Parts: sequence; C-alpha cells; structure tokens
Amino acid sequence: MELREWAESILYSADLAVKLSRPGTISDAQPGQAVKVPGAPARPHGLAWGAGHAAARVAFPTIHQLERDDQRGVVLHFFANHELLALELMALALLRFPEAPAAFRRGLAGIMQEEQSHLSRYLVRMKELGVDFGAVPVNGYFWDVMSPTLSPLVFVTQMSMTFEQANLDFARHYLDAFTLIGDHSTAQLMDTVYREEIGHVGHGVLWFNRWRDEREGRDEREGEESDWNAYKRLLPLPLTPARAKGPGLQVEARYAAGLSEEFVRELGLYRHSKGRPPRLFWFNPTVEEEIAQGANYSTPKAIQAWTHDLGSLLQFLANDDDVVLTEYRPSPEFLLMLERVGYRIPQFVTQDERVELSNRLFEKWSPWGQSATALRLANALGVRWQQSLFSPPAEVFSKAWAKELAPSVVDDPFPGRVCRDFEQAQDAVNHWLARGPVVIKAPLGCAGRNMLRVQPDVGLTDNQQRWLERILSQQDAVVVEPWCRRIADYSVQIEVTSQGTAVLGVTRFLTDQRGQYIGHVLGFKHAGLAPEVVRAYHEIGVSAKLKDVASKVGDALASAGYLGPAGIDAFLYESDSGIRLQPLVEINPRFTMGRIALALDQKIYSRSEAVWRHWPLQQVLDLGYADFDSFVTSLSKRYPLVQRHGWIERGIIPTNDPKKVKAVLTLLMVGANQIST
Repeated sequence: MELREWAESILYSADLAVKLSRPGTISDAQPGQAVKVPGAPARPHGLAWGAGHAAARVAFPTIHQLERDDQRGVVLHFFANHELLALELMALALLRFPEAPAAFRRGLAGIMQEEQSHLSRYLVRMKELGVDFGAVPVNGYFWDVMSPTLSPLVFVTQMSMTFEQANLDFARHYLDAFTLIGDHSTAQLMDTVYREEIGHVGHGVLWFNRWRDEREGRDEREGEESDWNAYKRLLPLPLTPARAKGPGLQVEARYAAGLSEEFVRELGLYRHSKGRPPRLFWFNPTVEEEIAQGANYSTPKAIQAWTHDLGSLLQFLANDDDVVLTEYRPSPEFLLMLERVGYRIPQFVTQDERVELSNRLFEKWSPWGQSATALRLANALGVRWQQSLFSPPAEVFSKAWAKELAPSVVDDPFPGRVCRDFEQAQDAVNHWLARGPVVIKAPLGCAGRNMLRVQPDVGLTDNQQRWLERILSQQDAVVVEPWCRRIADYSVQIEVTSQGTAVLGVTRFLTDQRGQYIGHVLGFKHAGLAPEVVRAYHEIGVSAKLKDVASKVGDALASAGYLGPAGIDAFLYESDSGIRLQPLVEINPRFTMGRIALALDQKIYSRSEAVWRHWPLQQVLDLGYADFDSFVTSLSKRYPLVQRHGWIERGIIPTNDPKKVKAVLTLLMVGANQIST
C-alpha cells in the first residue's frame, strides 16, 4: 500500500477499524501533492469534539480514585484519545509535507504503527474495566494547536519534542501508580508505551537537530545555538516548554532519546502558567526616594548594584507558574539547589528578554512598590492585565503620615512630632534633647538612610542643620523622636485588599548600629534574646498587639486609597519603667524583606535557630574571601545541609546566586547558634 493511501484512510475514514488497520507493506513512490487542512479528522459517532462535548467535560481521575475499575478506565480513555489524535496528526503531516525526506516519512510511518498498537491495547483494557471508547467526552486541543503547522520542523517541535516528550513523564507516572494499586495488566501496558515513547521522541530529536541547522537555507548553526534555545525559539505559541513535561521528570529517558544535558536541566527548571494567568513580579526598591525627588531622581550606582543582586529574591513571593522580571537569570545549578530544599522556582525573564512577555495575559503586575516608574514599565511591557493598574496616593509612603495616624490605632503611641518648618523641628529637638539623644527622620527614605541622630552634648551641628533644611525644602516635613535603646525589631506583613486586610505574620529583623537592615531571624524567633526579654514579649502579648495594629493600619491604608502589600515596623525598647512595645514605627506600603523572610521561614525546622543575612561584598572581603562564591563554598563545607522530614534543620543556603551577584549576597544560615564566620 502507498503511504499516502494509508494516511488518507486514517485521516478521512470515520471507521475506527479502518484507522487501526495496518498494511502489510508500505511504499512511498507516490507521495502526491500537499492537501488542505480539514476542520477535523473524520471520527465515529461519540468521538467527535464540539461545543456539546466541551460542555459535558469529565474531570481527570485523581490517583486516589484509581482503586475503582471504572476510574482506571476513564484514565485510559483520555490516553486513547491522545493516541488517536497523534495518529491522525501524523497522517496529516504525511499528506501536508510530501516533500519531506523519505527517511523521515518512513520513520513516522513506523511510529504510527506503534501508536495504532497502543490505541488497540488501550481499547481492550478499557473494555475489561467496563468503559467503552466514546463513553467519555473528548476534546481536540492537540488538533487545534497542531493542524495549522507550517513545516516538518515545526511539526517535530510540537509533536515529538513537546507532546510525546511529556508522555514520557505521564506514562511512567501511571505505570508506577497502577503498579502501586496492584493493577499489573495496565502497568505492563504503560511500560510498553513508556519504552516505545522514548523512540518516538528520539525520532523527533534527530530530525529537529538536523533541520534546525538548515532552516531558512543556512547550513551552519547561528552561534552554535543549543537545542534548548532552538526549541524555545521554534515552538509556536500557545505552546510553551511547560507542555513538554508531566509529573516526575524522566531524565534518563530524555537522555536516551538524544536530548542534551542542558536541555533536560533547563526543561526541569522551566516554569510557565498552563492555567490561570500568572503574576509578573519586579524589584524596584527605591519607591520612597523616587516619590521624594520626583522625575529628577536618578538611582545611585551603589543602589543599582543592590537592585541587580536582590531582584531574584521575588521568586520566594511567586508561585511556580508566575514570572519574575530580573536583570540576570540565576544559574540552573543554583535554582536546582533551591528546588531540592523545597522552594518554588518561577519563570525568570531578564530585561533583555522582555519580548517574551509581549501580548501575554497576566493576572497582576506586582512590583516591589507601586510608583510612577513601575506604572510606566507596566505600560511599556506590551502585556495584558486582568487587574487594573493604579498609582497609590504618595502620602501613605510618608513617615509623617504614619506618625499622625498612630494615635488612632495605638493605645499609647511613642512620643514624637511631625515638624513642618525649621523652628518646629528645632523646638522638638531641644524638648527631648534634655533627656538624651534625638532622632530626626526624613518622611521618605529607606530605614537607616535619610535620618540622623542628635547628641545631647553637641546639639544640631552645622552639617545637620543643612541636612534638616534640605529635607524640609524637599519633603515639607520631618519626624522628630527621642532616641531609645531598642532591644528587638519586628515587622508585621499584611495584604490590603478591597475585601479587607489579611495579616500574614510577624517577623523579627536585624539592623546594624546605624539602623540599616541586615537580615531576619527565622526558625526560633527568640534566638539570642535574654530570658527577661522573651518573658516581656509574652507578657505584653506582642504578637497579638502587632496583628491588631496591623489590621487597623490596613483599614487606614484602604481608606486612603492604597491596596496591596505592606509591612509595619515595631520594636521592643528599654524604658525607665521596663521593657515596652512601640507597635507602630513605620508603615511601608510595598513588599518588604519581611515578606520574603516569611516565605523563607516556611521551609525551616521550627526548633532550629536561623538567620537570613545580607552580606555586602566588603564584609566578605574583610573576612579573607576572594568573592561571594568562595565564601559560600567554604561555609557549605563546614556546615553541610541537613534536612529533617523535608525541613531545613542545619546548613548554609544562598538565596541569591553567589556566582552572579556583585554587591550583596543573601544567605540562610540555619543552626545559627553553631554557625560562625
């Protein structure tokens, strides 16, 4: 029989027996002319797809339902329809691309015969389990996606490198599931499908690599393009590499099919939403400075370096099908390490790859903070949003706004004043200077920056007066407070929505002598605190009070027109009457490091002492290390990773890539009471 005649019988006959017929010998002497793509292949009654079938969709059975014969039959029904679709699409490829090399067409014919065998065996086993073919509504997604395919190269990219590659994982997954429940007959069938699918993928890999070298008449690969990069480039939307894998990546099977180590590694790390629109995250930590200085603001080089290094941390706020827009892509080795300890890996898109985002539908634009720059970037990305973008009122970012809000949400607010001219500020300084040092804060600016401390025996120096005049000129106010001896710093993380405020948790953070953030305490939150401090924490009811204040702050933010993430800073301090709580120091209407700390903490063993530290490069150099990578390598050897029931009990885990960061490394140090540098 001519190959063309056989392909026509599969595509155009509505008789299932004809579709399953296998000719004794096949010749390909008359491939004929290319055919037009039909709207759908001919199907017997009950196996066609359409609106009626779509409305009556049947849910795919869960693993727990496989004990039932009929549910195992339903699983096989889905697989049988996929085999039939693959057979019909391969027949269409033979008819649409008669000019394809004879060796490719012969190889495809051999695969089709194995697909017929799989389908026949599925039908027999389904019958034994009490399910007829056609009893479950089917869909034609594969046909809709692949029938318009324009070339044999794109065909193997879609069929072999995507759908059949994913079937390696599904076949193995259900082989193991059927074995577990004792259904050895079905498990043996899945084992056959699994082993033969390796050859199907291998056929596609062979021709994919051969044809991509010759695409568009070029004989040499451009820049020695890898199979992974070529695959991403050639795979047409709406398909993405996420469709090329299922549960449990079968690495050895992919190697056997001829895929490179890089391809398999990158596919394992690849993330792209298959269902809900993803969120798009972006790190812009200078929101307050941008608001303070307006259009004239220019990010200092030092802050640019920190922005570069810390942008990937947003992965800990993302789901594995979300997207993080970064300045660099973390290395596969680093991401695999994080995945092994249980953290989710989203899709990373660098600034240079922004074209990948064009025309994609996202649920939400989630910058670190909402600002004019963030809004402009969102509009420039060329994507579509489900949730509208807006610019929040600038006043909610101000420490002055938080200070004036405090009396309405705190029973006993910390003393201090919002001063709007130099004379008011000087009076406030003099008022508290008699009792000790005084702190003056700019309304807008990150913690530890844009603030100064006035000493009682010195008073306002000339430099401090000039700073005060400059801030008043730029921001129209300052906050003046008496200095106090802080014992422990805390932050409460909230999410303000139109339905109310969600209080997400309380964290304890660390600052240096200048008040600048250096890290968080994770795991056992009271590590390093004196017993009397821990006792006071519980007697005061710090956690409950902070959550109550945070809820009220969230309501105030919503009333002011702000929706989104926020962090509220607080601290325990030493007073003449003992240890007291200042429950509202600052309000940060944006993501904060406390939000990331909450996410990191979810994987740490609760009884372990842990610190998440930010290490500037100079500190690492001062310790005698040449760079971040050697620092992490040394610590990891001294303190190897130990996990308990999936939780991190001890060890060193970098949370941004030590091989790629320039200015600051972030490091989880678990078992911190045993780890020193």
